[in-house]
Amino acid sequence: MSPKLHALLTFLVGLAVALGVGLYWLKRSNDPLKVVAKWIATAVLVLGILYLITTKNPFALFVMVGFGAAIALIWASEVGALISLPITNAITGGDTAPEIKAAYSKAHARRKQGKPSDAITEIHAQLEQFPDDFEGLVLLAEIQTEDLRDLQSAVTTLERIVQTPERHPKQIVFALNSMADWHLKYGLDPDSARLALQRITEMFPDTEQAYQASQRIAHLASREMLTARHEERRIALPARAAPATVPSAPSGAPLPPEDDPEVAAGHYIKRLAEHPHDQEAREQLALLYGRQMKRLDLARQQFEFLLATPHVPSRDVVRWLNALAGLEMELEGDEPAARATLQRIIDLFPDSAAASQARQRIDRLGTERPAQRRIAVKLGTYERDLGLKKRPH
Repeated sequence: MSPKLHALLTFLVGLAVALGVGLYWLKRSNDPLKVVAKWIATAVLVLGILYLITTKNPFALFVMVGFGAAIALIWASEVGALISLPITNAITGGDTAPEIKAAYSKAHARRKQGKPSDAITEIHAQLEQFPDDFEGLVLLAEIQTEDLRDLQSAVTTLERIVQTPERHPKQIVFALNSMADWHLKYGLDPDSARLALQRITEMFPDTEQAYQASQRIAHLASREMLTARHEERRIALPARAAPATVPSAPSGAPLPPEDDPEVAAGHYIKRLAEHPHDQEAREQLALLYGRQMKRLDLARQQFEFLLATPHVPSRDVVRWLNALAGLEMELEGDEPAARATLQRIIDLFPDSAAASQARQRIDRLGTERPAQRRIAVKLGTYERDLGLKKRPH
């Protein structure tokens, strides 16, 4: 390769590198005009150096050194930043600009000051810049409901969350659950709450969220019960009067009589005929069959129905299997059956704390002595497996 061609290639490579670095600094600079001015000054100095190279002036070398020093001074700050960039990034975590997010500190402050209207104004100011911001929409709906008692406006705000395309499912579920809560608490309207929860089951079928929504639907109180509770809260107790303690029952249903297991079982079966997905009622029925009626076969049938339900939280599965193992030991002293039941916990959740506890319980099953055998309660004429007619799906 001839010296001229080599010099030309070197010049072109250097020019490409210089342009690349220049564009990089130009994009990162807070003052692009200043960078452009530096490049113009540098170009003039480089052209001066190239001109002096062609001359035979004895002082040209000193001038070229001065021009080089001037170029170094012009770019000293940028070159220093480029050299120190890896070190500063390691210390500060990088030079990426922080994500710009909506800020609602002023809105929270106005709300605490008892100025909900001013808080809403602050929220709208942020929503103009971030129209679909989840935090802002939830805060707006809370103020509309809890501070202004404007349930309809709050529902409209939550609908903005639900209807936003590509919204995260957890945010949609949160909005619909909040909608149901407020329909119950402020609107005393279980029908609207049920519709909100049903939307979860329709939008996210075969998910844990749908399962939880179905459980809430099964336990919704009636409008009459909500109204009665609301009125009770409004009645002031006289001085020194102690409130009466009233036992509660799921979904406002009559409390099963504890002294008559057959009647109690009938109550739960009737409940399950109306709401076959009421897992709390089915669990209570299974325990009633086992502990009071001494019918392990019926208790096991109910527990297996529960365990076959899809998308059940692991904590419920563990609780049901432990309860079944306990009944197998208590009623029949069947250690192999109890061991197999506990092994199901280990197989389902092998690396969990529940599995570790199941292994420990298996080791000490021999100490769980069966209770004194009692005569099993004879079932009445009601259909004992009515609650099992609709299998989980």
